[in-house]
Amino acid sequence: KREEIFIVTKIGYIQGKNLELVESFEKEEKSFSEITYYDSNCYHCISPDFLKDQIERARKRLGLFTIDALLLHNPEYFLMDRQKHNVSQEKASEDYYDRIKRAFEFLEEMRINGIIRYYGISSNTFPSEENSYTHTSLSKVHNIAMEIQKKLNVESTGFRVIQFRAN
Repeated sequence: KREEIFIVTKIGYIQGKNLELVESFEKEEKSFSEITYYDSNCYHCISPDFLKDQIERARKRLGLFTIDALLLHNPEYFLMDRQKHNVSQEKASEDYYDRIKRAFEFLEEMRINGIIRYYGISSNTFPSEENSYTHTSLSKVHNIAMEIQKKLNVESTGFRVIQFRAN
């Protein structure tokens, strides 16, 4: 039964069919905002317009109205790209958490509208050293979620799930 299953999906990578989609949009001079062009076979994006598109595609593929949990998949690709381009760690970090904040604000709207139940982040860099260029700070993303909860005056936040590598 559906109520016995908890479905989690991830959004962020632009590879395979998504890469073809983005490239075809760009040929038509349409595109999603804030794409990180990490390399020729792997882009990344967590902007609200991309999230909206990908959520709708996931719902259709999964045959669901409500997705139980949606994870931003390895948003640290933005930091990896900024490091590769010699952007200062301070500037990259500031931009990174601004992107996460915009994504979380959008995901809270999706939660309020019943499109998703919960959201979170899947990141390989949660367990990395705090001073590492590509570190994702759980306390910072939690604080962002709490700020949004307060701003929207909702009883609780939908930020409930994290995933990280443990091997």
